Amino acid sequence: MKMSCIVRIGITAVSTIVAASLGVPSCWAQSAAPRYEVDVTFPKRFPDRWVTGGFGGHCIDAQDHVLLLNRQDVLDGELNAGRLAPLMIELDPTGKVIHSWGDPN
Repeated sequence: MKMSCIVRIGITAVSTIVAASLGVPSCWAQSAAPRYEVDVTFPKRFPDRWVTGGFGGHCIDAQDHVLLLNRQDVLDGELNAGRLAPLMIELDPTGKVIHSWGDPN
């Protein structure tokens, strides 16, 4: 049993060295990490002076619409600046609100 394990390790090591010498790309090779940039214009300003709480989640659908789950966990003093945003907010790819729904109660 030990011998077959050692033989397998040896074969794997030899085949890896041969593949590397032939220029075959390794399955473990990593490409450059993606670079992300912040878009300060996204999202657009919310309508009706909406005040959001923490966002509980988000997802992107097949049309690149962003769906935001607003937890609505705002303090009373924060609502002096506007009114409570709906529970769900849907944004188009440009960041404009196209649909919203949800009752705070």
